[in-house]
Amino acid sequence: MKTLHVGFKNYVNADEVNAIIDTKSTPVTRDIQNAFDKGTAIYATKGRKARTAVYMKNGSIVLSALQSGTLAERQNESEEPCIKK
Repeated sequence: MKTLHVGFKNYVNADEVNAIIDTKSTPVTRDIQNAFDKGTAIYATKGRKARTAVYMKNGSIVLSALQSGTLAERQNESEEPCIKK
């Protein structure tokens, strides 16, 4: 299982990530509020401002204090094959 580090020693299953989106847009803010209402939001920011919403395949949203570009780079690194010499 590949994991994606979303900050502050919090990890998600990288294979279950649907999308990594910045939280600045109104539709994403609505999705986050709906997830809180349903109980499917996971706050992984340690009290800091949520900058990124990680949409999971099971319908939950993981909120991260890291920028979306940082998480996208980490996601791409986890997908690269390991080459042993």
